[in-house]
Amino acid sequence: MAAYQQGGVDQLIPPDEYRVREMGYSKEENDEISESAAEHVEDQQQQDQDLADEHGFKPAPPEGYIDPEMEKAKAGNGFDGDGEDSGSASDSE
Repeated sequence: MAAYQQGGVDQLIPPDEYRVREMGYSKEENDEISESAAEHVEDQQQQDQDLADEHGFKPAPPEGYIDPEMEKAKAGNGFDGDGEDSGSASDSE
């Protein structure tokens, strides 16, 4: 299965078909595997979300998205967004 995934064969043969035709699983066994995998993914996503909520993480915005509130905050305090001060009054000392 690792060679199947690493070789990109999943682009030619979907995982369900590969398990049934090439690995010899019955359709019922394959369905159980698919359901179990989907449940595992859901559980992992929920655990990740719970951890993010616990620590107050917010999801990263899509590339190119500009948050108007963050831009307003940056403009108001001299923060230029890269962790550097862009020239506030404290630099003139």
